[in-house]
Amino acid sequence: MDKIISLTDFQYFNGMKKMFPHSNHPFLNCSHNSLMTIADYFKKDKFSIVNNFTTIYRFDKDKLGSTGYFKLDILNFKRLDEVMDEMCISMNFTSPHIDSLQSEIISSLSKGNPVSLVIDLYYQRGREFYFNKKHGLHPILVYGFNLTTNEVYIVDDITEYKKYVVPFTEIKKACMSEEIKSDEPYFIEFINNVNYHHERDHKEMLHESIKRLKDNMLNHQDEIIEGIQSISLLADFYGDSITNEDIIETLSSTIYRKCSEKFRLVALYEQLNPDLIHTTKEEIDLIINEIIMDWTNIRAITTKAIFSQNINSDTVRKCVQLIRHLHDKELKFIKQFYNLLNILAI
Repeated sequence: MDKIISLTDFQYFNGMKKMFPHSNHPFLNCSHNSLMTIADYFKKDKFSIVNNFTTIYRFDKDKLGSTGYFKLDILNFKRLDEVMDEMCISMNFTSPHIDSLQSEIISSLSKGNPVSLVIDLYYQRGREFYFNKKHGLHPILVYGFNLTTNEVYIVDDITEYKKYVVPFTEIKKACMSEEIKSDEPYFIEFINNVNYHHERDHKEMLHESIKRLKDNMLNHQDEIIEGIQSISLLADFYGDSITNEDIIETLSSTIYRKCSEKFRLVALYEQLNPDLIHTTKEEIDLIINEIIMDWTNIRAITTKAIFSQNINSDTVRKCVQLIRHLHDKELKFIKQFYNLLNILAI
């Protein structure tokens, strides 16, 4: 019989999958999605994570031809480790010597603590876009270790967000990459601190997270609205953007971040009197759904053009038309979102 150390009942966060069953969207990004999984494992409410961000469109024409020229940026209101600490979950950041990585993983798991490792996707099998092609740092969650087969049980989104079993040798190699700076921690142990902190009142934490959301959305209102103008810039330069294959990944991240905003909307609705928000909810749901669909259509048109090597003026025109409409829709959406925040009682 194999000797296995594994966390009982460790399940990956599937809230986004339930809302968008035909997609593999993470919540905001891989790091946030991992924290949602950790919160579920320790049976904590996730609203402190869900209400801790806004997104801002950004465009830098000087980066055209490379990466990062257009993005829907995530702005956390509070550091994620501080948010987790509010939930009585400590994040212990370390950089163990690579030769002691196995023993450190086993030690954490033996205490009932899941682990996050930063790996270089260049060395991760199954990543068609990255494996042996491109470097990129990425967090994975470790919830088990098979000492007999020398395999690691992880949660990741290699093809979709779920559980995988991978050789420890591959994980070790991915952690040894020169892309991971020696002075930056790549190992995080998550610890449930119920014995060290008083469990905060549910309503108190919810009240605090909503207040933080409202206050910060107001503080960043000008920056958010100004950022929406970046969509118009993308339309202006889409003829150049579509020739860069990285635009596909950029559009994908934009889609799942807008889907994450919809996930937050649903969470906020649960805190409101349905009679007070009926009209606002109908309007905002219609707009966010159209925004997600438009970005999805732009990605589909762009992907087909790039991989068929048939980028023409008609393709660019279709995308530009959709993007210009998105500018107006985002302005309507943010206006309705602020209306919704005004209804929230704190």
